[in-house]
Order: sequence, then structure tokens, then C-alpha cells
Amino acid sequence: MSAGLSEAEPGTELGIERLTPERRLEKILSNGRFSHAYLFSGPPGTGKKTLAKQTARILLCEGMADKPCGGCYSCKALESGNHPDVIFARPDKKTAISAEYVRENIITAANIKPYRSGYKVFIIEKADWMNASSQNIMLKTLEEPPPHAVFILCAENEGLLLPTVRSRLAGIKTTALPTDEAARVLLANNPGLTQSEAFFYASLSNGSAGRAIELSKPGEDGAPPRAYRAREALLSVLEGITNKTAAEILLQTRVLDEYKDDANLILDLAAMWYRDLAVSIHAPQSELCFADIKARINNALLQIDVIDDIDQALNRIETARARLESNAGFQLTIEVLMLGLGRKVT
Repeated sequence: MSAGLSEAEPGTELGIERLTPERRLEKILSNGRFSHAYLFSGPPGTGKKTLAKQTARILLCEGMADKPCGGCYSCKALESGNHPDVIFARPDKKTAISAEYVRENIITAANIKPYRSGYKVFIIEKADWMNASSQNIMLKTLEEPPPHAVFILCAENEGLLLPTVRSRLAGIKTTALPTDEAARVLLANNPGLTQSEAFFYASLSNGSAGRAIELSKPGEDGAPPRAYRAREALLSVLEGITNKTAAEILLQTRVLDEYKDDANLILDLAAMWYRDLAVSIHAPQSELCFADIKARINNALLQIDVIDDIDQALNRIETARARLESNAGFQLTIEVLMLGLGRKVT
């Protein structure tokens, strides 16, 4: 085993196959040349935890042929989340992972032999939340790991990890998927969705399959997903503010008050709506984010005077986003945005 093994992604400019993180991991483990410590880094929802669990499945599988076999005790225990030799470490809410937590829940546990398997796997979520003291404690174990311990650190920002820590980790980066691929992953996890619904959630997730899965989850008591309800609330405003007075527009925007904690979601949906309008004009054969409501898009196009209207709308949305990032209030920001998007009569 080679601590510090780095698996740099092959470059297509050299004519070498560009491997997915999953395929690269499979090749590493199948060759038996794996590290005691990994770093899976990438944006939220790009499969870091899924890749970590797959690593544990392959390492701990008791099957004799292809691993993971899916049928042995280890595979079933991991699937249920009850494997005694797989330890998940995660921060408490939004606080840093303390040195005390690392010492008690990772270092001490790592020195105890596995209960059943040949390895004990530690999956450390949000490892970039460890402070310097925590990382230095972790570093000592990474330098001289127990022979049975495998550490998998998952991080969104690997730059927050100390260089000395990163040097001891085999790094694999995860990236956002093309929208159609994220939609396929979503359909595999939620076959009850239509293709157009899956594409909507995948588009909204910016190619993050994990986030797309979260966005598509039904609300309480079987209610439609919150993202879907937010879209309908937003469109009830956007489709009804043409040729309205300022007072009428401000009254309509009140239906969005429910989403003040999801301001970016509302703005992302608004940008997707106007993007679809532009695509419908310039590239009508292209896939629409809101393909499931294409008739409503076509109807909205009848009210668009010039393409500049769409460009101005997108600029207004980004201005609203900048205001929110500067701590402007949600209600006032949305009201200003909708007044700008609506063509008022006096």
C-alpha cells in the first residue's frame, strides 16, 4: 500500500482515456495498490460520500468474485448503514470538527482492531471543517496508520486542509455532471419521475446528482417537492405581472414570502425561466429546463416584445442576487426585481 499515492486525471490531449472518479477508484482497488488514506474533493453533491461508501464496499466485501458482490454480510450491513467496521465522522451542525472529537471518535477507534473485516474504514465528512489542531492530531495517525485502518476524507475545499495532511492522502476529485447525465442518475434513484421532470431537477442542481436527488424528494404528506412548489409560486407571479400597476405587482409578489429562506432557489428558477424563453427563440430544438411546461413557455413568448426584454430580465436577476449577497432584505429585493420585470400601466 502506498501512502500519499496521487491519482492525477489523465489528459485527453495525450490521447489517454479520461476516467470517471468511480472507474479510477475501481482500477486502483482492483490492482491492490491502494492507500491507507484518501481525499475525495469536489463541489457539494458531486458524489464524494457515494464514492467513499463504494470504497468501503469493495474493501470489506466478503464475496469471492467481483467486488462488491452485494449479497454478503458486509455488503448488506453497509447498505443498511450498520456495518461495525465502517465509522462515519461528521461535524455537529456547522461547528468545526474539534481536536477532542478527532481524538475520541477517530484516533482511539482506529487503534481498535476490526470487529469482523480485514479493515476498519473511517469516512470523515466535511473534513475541511477540521481546524489546525484537529488536522495535526490526524496527521500523526496518517503518517503511521494502524495496518487495518483506512481513512477517507471528504472535502468541498481541499485548500483548507494543511499541505502536510494533503501530502499523505491519495486524491481523487469529483466534478459536476453534464445535466443529461445528472438526470440519468436521478432517474435511476427515482424511476417515478418523467424524463422532463428529471431534467428540470438536474438543471436546477447545476449538474450535482446528489442535490438533484434532494431537490426531487417529496414534501411532507406526499406534497410535491419544495423546488417544484417554489417554481409554481414564482411562475404565478411572472405570468401575471405584465401590464399591471405597481400596486398589483407588489401584491402578487407576496406569494413568494414563504421562500425567503430559499432566495437563491427563487432566483435560479427565474433565470431558468428566461433562459428557456431565449432558447425557444434562438435554438428551439434544444432541451428546455422546464420542458414539462412547454405550453406555458410558448404562451409567455407571445408577450415578449423583443429579445432585449429577456437580456434585461437576466441582468435584473443577477442584480437581485448581488443585492442579496450584500445582505439586502429578501422582500424588498424581490419587490424591486418584480417591478422591473413587469411592464406597468399607470
